Amino acid sequence: MLYLTEEAKLGIVSGAIAILILMVVCMVCKLSRLHKQPAYKDSSYLKTTADKNTAAKVSVIPFPSFAAECSECELEKRNKMNGEIELQTSQRLSPPKNKGRIKFSMVYQNEIQTLLLTIIEASQLVGKDFWDSVDTYVKVRLQPDEEGILKGQTDVFRKSTNPKFGESYEFNMSLQDMENSILHLSVWEIDKYSRHHIIGEVQVELGHVLKADESVAFDKELRSFQKARNLSPPLSDWNTESKPINPFIKVVLLFDGKKVKKKKTSTRKQEPNPVYNECMMFDVPPDLLHRVLFVISVADAKSDSTRSDVIGRVVIGSATTGESLRHWHQMLISPRRPVAAWHRLKL
Repeated sequence: MLYLTEEAKLGIVSGAIAILILMVVCMVCKLSRLHKQPAYKDSSYLKTTADKNTAAKVSVIPFPSFAAECSECELEKRNKMNGEIELQTSQRLSPPKNKGRIKFSMVYQNEIQTLLLTIIEASQLVGKDFWDSVDTYVKVRLQPDEEGILKGQTDVFRKSTNPKFGESYEFNMSLQDMENSILHLSVWEIDKYSRHHIIGEVQVELGHVLKADESVAFDKELRSFQKARNLSPPLSDWNTESKPINPFIKVVLLFDGKKVKKKKTSTRKQEPNPVYNECMMFDVPPDLLHRVLFVISVADAKSDSTRSDVIGRVVIGSATTGESLRHWHQMLISPRRPVAAWHRLKL
């Protein structure tokens, strides 16, 4: 009978345990290989990475239907996320409708025939880069002003959308001249390149709101006025005596050369430098912008008949050239932002 020492027995037991552990590890590895799925999900991966001969010999294991459902869920989540990002971006980058407000007060001192104007403050100003604070000042002008002396300008207020000006101006004029005058205030900003841009304007007819020795305060919203200047009578009137004109603007939308829609402004009677603040909306899909043209005509409305004579016109669109095309391109690269430019009228 064979007798083993304690050390020998311990060595045999340890060896058996090690062999058992090794067998278990090998079985686990083999089972994991059998259940492991291929890295690709469909045959498109194989067709793009292998040649025609090898791709035909490889068998593709189809995944169950839940894979398509997951991809649809993922696509829906992605579209929802993109929509939220686009909404947030448009809300942040679209220019606000309001340009801000301005507070000022006036009093006409009848005894010394002087109009006292005080620019108090502006608030909620929106500059060209409308998320930044701005350097602003206010221009003051009274019209009519044949001598060019009824004007002024405040100091520049730095880095604020709510500047406190607190500056006063005195204009010597008779009561009758005051009642026939129009006060024009314009708020300007200075950008980092020292360029000056108008933020908004206010116009007040003094004869309608101001009386002698009565102080009046105003809190008005700034507006953007679209203007025309240096308008002349139509060609048919050039050989006759000088006449006042009654201009209005007509806008025609052309699609592939065909008239689709037309709109026009109100008429400014006997005004060679009319001011317009009228908005026209035209619904044009972005993918069709290259096929449209806008014909903008300035016409003189005859007071003694229903007809009108064209003073001049401008055509704007992708098919134009020169300043018209430059203005169109600036509009395309500046979505949701108004782009203004002067154009020379042509017949």
